[in-house]
Amino acid sequence: MNNIKIINPEGVIKAITKCNNRQFGELSNNDFEIEFSEIKPIKGYEQPVNNETGEQFPNCCIWHKNIYEQTLKWFEKFPDCCQWHKKLIGQNWFDKNNYIEVASKV
Repeated sequence: MNNIKIINPEGVIKAITKCNNRQFGELSNNDFEIEFSEIKPIKGYEQPVNNETGEQFPNCCIWHKNIYEQTLKWFEKFPDCCQWHKKLIGQNWFDKNNYIEVASKV
């Protein structure tokens, strides 16, 4: 996985040391970040299109359009959206712009 970014090297070293000593090594979510990356569609995939309106996903129907709009509203607040994501605020490794395409991926 090329999109894993180590943010706490000491935690990773501790986990590797345990594994080397035949113990269970564990990484906390405070030790690494999985960076947002492009997900390529499977071979033969075609973007959904509404036959009546000609609109493409996510504007193909009310259901998908609403999900997209709700995700955009959530992203405006992110990371100040919940107690867990608020912990990201002020972390020197966190950059909200790394997740700018999240609404289109939901």
